[in-house]
Amino acid sequence: MDLYLIHKPEWFKNAAQLGNLYRNLCFAYITSFLFFFWNVHLQSYNTKVKSYRYVDHKVYRLHAMGVDLVLSLEGKERYRSLSKYPLPGVPEVQDLCDKVDPNHPLKFRYRPFQDWFELLDFINQETRRIVSELLIIKDVLDAELMTELINLSAYAERLIIYKDNDVEHKELASSAVPIWDYALACSVLSSKFKEKYIIYRDESWKYEKEDNIKYNRAQH
Repeated sequence: MDLYLIHKPEWFKNAAQLGNLYRNLCFAYITSFLFFFWNVHLQSYNTKVKSYRYVDHKVYRLHAMGVDLVLSLEGKERYRSLSKYPLPGVPEVQDLCDKVDPNHPLKFRYRPFQDWFELLDFINQETRRIVSELLIIKDVLDAELMTELINLSAYAERLIIYKDNDVEHKELASSAVPIWDYALACSVLSSKFKEKYIIYRDESWKYEKEDNIKYNRAQH
């Protein structure tokens, strides 16, 4: 506009004023974009890169807890690859719950529990603790990831909806759907995290490697 159009006659009345207004709007947009890119986007990106390992560890623990819960029903040990674990459907989980005596002691992650009701209460508390730790850094979490965390907390609370002081002669079938919902929510959370945060993984490893090198030099 400044090099060519300024020397041309107006195509219509007040065209020059409209052109100047358009140019000013373009300058304002470009300035705002650069400000956002340098002061907001880059800082947010770097923060997500540096916090990737922390969030990844928490999400992995939640996913593993959901898988281990269903595996405990099946009487199996930890699956090697959590992402490849075929989560049974609701009817299968219902059948497994029908066959389990909830009053017998069991081990979950090498920790003994008196019965299944104590285990479900532990999973609820552990889930809420991990979710609370993640929500502390909610500024670096994706909106969809936060939604899945809130949903997971709700599903964890449903695990103990049938808990009371007298658990003798109680059956676990009433908890089959909450157990399946919780395991599925853990799997969905892990999938959302990998989908949204995969772009930060490689740089996160680079930062961690550089930090280890600096730490080793300081120790030396």
